[in-house]
Amino acid sequence: MGIGGLAVRPSRAAQIEKDLLEINRAYGVTSEVMWKCAKARRDDIYRAFIDLLFHLVEEKQVHLHLRFSPITEYDHNQSGPRRNLDTVSKAFYQVLLHRAGRFYGHKCKILVRPDNGSCTSYLPKMLAGLNADTSLKYGYRRAAFATIEPCDSRNEIMLQLLDVTLGALTSVRNGNHENGTTGPYKSKLAAYALERSGVLSITDSHPQTERRFNIWNVQPKWTRFGKNAAPKR
Repeated sequence: MGIGGLAVRPSRAAQIEKDLLEINRAYGVTSEVMWKCAKARRDDIYRAFIDLLFHLVEEKQVHLHLRFSPITEYDHNQSGPRRNLDTVSKAFYQVLLHRAGRFYGHKCKILVRPDNGSCTSYLPKMLAGLNADTSLKYGYRRAAFATIEPCDSRNEIMLQLLDVTLGALTSVRNGNHENGTTGPYKSKLAAYALERSGVLSITDSHPQTERRFNIWNVQPKWTRFGKNAAPKR
């Protein structure tokens, strides 16, 4: 499973949104741009989104944080009553705490705008706990996170910008671009995203101090089997 986030100042985000809308107009696209719907076109808007994102990262206008985890290995019973939904929700929480909170909480009011859905619906209720954990772990005297407001990606083109690259690199992380589980176009697009990222090994984690572009590969604390299986009552 791959989840991710973009860190960007609101003023820059406004200009990036204008640039993305201009790309949409140039390519004649009026629908939501998503990895899951990616297919070959005469004008490759998906590649254009990937190019723009990594250009923004290279120019230090945006930071990109990705977290990969072996979702099928988790013992979802240990996550909470919603089981796998709570596993994913906690994954988002960890990214907010250990990436957003760590890197930006000391000087920014963090406004979180995740894609809405069952996995992110509980995050707003975790705001107070997230601020408490961030302050305790990183020594902040004020609340780092101001708001958490899930948004509809159909209306938030910045979420679409993230989705295409996140989907492509998650496909690479799973080996789907080479094992025949995706079509030729998506396989090429995933390989292109990896090349454009400059990552030599997507299975390795970047140092915790790297904030411009950070890949974080994790292992579950409790697994469904093996030596790390949760204790049974």
